[in-house]
This record gives sequence, structure tokens and C-alpha cells, in this order.
Amino acid sequence: MTKRTRSFEEICTAAERGNAESQYELGECYRNGNGVPENRDEAAKWYHKAAEQGHAKSMDQLAQCYWAGDGVPQNRDETEKWCAKAATAWRRDAVQGDAEAQYEIHSRYYSGRGIPEDRVKGLKWLRKAAKQGHARAQYFLGFHYVHSDNSPRNYAAAARWYRKAARQGNTSAQCALANHYFEGLGVPENWTAAIMWLRKAAEQGDEEGLRQLSRCYFHGWGVPQDVAKAEQMMNKKDSLYGSYLSWKDNGILCEFAVCYIRGEDVPQDISEAERWLRKAVEMRGDKDWLPPEKNFTEVDLLTVIELVKKKME
Repeated sequence: MTKRTRSFEEICTAAERGNAESQYELGECYRNGNGVPENRDEAAKWYHKAAEQGHAKSMDQLAQCYWAGDGVPQNRDETEKWCAKAATAWRRDAVQGDAEAQYEIHSRYYSGRGIPEDRVKGLKWLRKAAKQGHARAQYFLGFHYVHSDNSPRNYAAAARWYRKAARQGNTSAQCALANHYFEGLGVPENWTAAIMWLRKAAEQGDEEGLRQLSRCYFHGWGVPQDVAKAEQMMNKKDSLYGSYLSWKDNGILCEFAVCYIRGEDVPQDISEAERWLRKAVEMRGDKDWLPPEKNFTEVDLLTVIELVKKKME
């Protein structure tokens, strides 16, 4: 059964009566401007009320407020105090079998936030949460099997946990599983399956899913080649996340430009190469690298691409 979304007035009434979860939700409303004008002082006040009742998420938010000076005076002692209290509260709930708490206490053991760092204990709690069906825990357990410094890589186990999280709609897991299918890592190589999982992530508006699906359309990897759709995917990403260009976006736009310069996967076309490269340099505020009045040669564009790549480092 889907949980009914409560109105701001209902949350406020329950919070005033002392309900800790509602006090946390009211803090979130004030912090994000949901149903009420944004007010960071009020947000911190309600986080504090809930935190005093032992509400773990509110303790985390209150610690963040004190760390950033957001709604309260910046105070590192208070930050550390509430981080420690949050870790204690999450451990309490984790011991009682709460999957979200098990996931949260794992992250504390991994980061040393509020408790001494202990990755062995962190992994233990991560496994418990994943086995209970916690999607983020399943994704990070899969990630552990590939990226852990303390154990051999196990691509099959990683793919198995990624799949569990992906089936629950976790977009990070969907993108990771797609990569496993592209590369044949722990699963038989299957580009059709890879595209399916990238589509699922992209349909949810996932930034990395849109980015990688754009590359697939540009190169014709697992789908009929369609440069217009590739650009459509990148434009959709920009509309959802703004025109800020990350190093990943820069890399992809430069990749497309190089393909047009060299005639790889697309017909050689210097003007198209310039168009894709101009997207990269203009979004980064480097318009002077490609003055509009100049006729660019292949060498000119490759030189600019090298400048872009150096700036990405």
C-alpha cells in the first residue's frame, strides 16, 4: 500500500504534539521550502526537537547544520556530539533489525563519522541490510565486490547484487549492471540487456544513464546509430541538471568531436566536430579558445581538445 502524502498542516499538527518523525519532516519542509517559505532557522529548530527524542535522521541533519552553520551558529563540538549520538541511535535501530539503520551504521563504520572507522563491521552491517532487500545496500555491496581494496574482485557476486538493486529501481545499480553486460563482467556479454538497464535508468532521469545512453546512440553500441538521439539524451540531462558541465560531460563531448575529426563511427566532418567541441568550451566559460570568426582545421580542434582534457585533470 502506498503511503499517503501528508499536507504541511498535518505534519505541523503532529510535530507540535511531539511526534519525532513529524518534527523531522517539518524540519525538512522548512529546509526545502515545501509547503512553507524556506527557513533554515526553523528547520534547525525542529531537527533539534526531534533529535532530543532520539530521532537518528534528525541527529544527522542537526550535525550537518552545526558543521555548516546552517540555521545555527557553526560549532564543531556540537557537530561531533550529534554525529556520535546519531551513530549510537542508528546502531540501536540496526540491532533491532531495521534495514535502513543497518545501511546507515555501515556508512558510519566506513567513514568513521561519529564512531571509530571499522570497515569489517561496516561490511557486516551492509550485508545484513542487503539481505533484507535494502536497495542502496545491495548496490553498495555489489560495488564492494568490484572496488574493495581488501578482497579479490568478484564480478559475478557484484552483478548478482547489482541486479537485485536494479530490479528495485536503483539507478546507480542499473548503470553498473549495464556496464557489466557491456563488458561481460560476471555475466555473459549482452549488449541488449545493457541497453535495457541503461534505458531504465535514463527513463528515471538518471544523469549517468542519460550520459551513457547518449554515447550508445552516437556510436551505435547495442542500438541503431542515431546522432540526433544522442544529442537529445545530452539535452535532456542538461534540462534536468542544468547546463553545468561535469568532467564526464566534457569527456563525452570531446569524444564526439574527435570521432567527427577522425571519421570514426561517423563521417568525417570538421564543422560538426567544432559544434560538439564548442558545447564543451562554452559551458566551461572558455569561449576564447574557439573564436567564432576563425576557420578551424583538424589540428586546431585537436589542440583545443587537449586543452580541455588538461583542464579536466
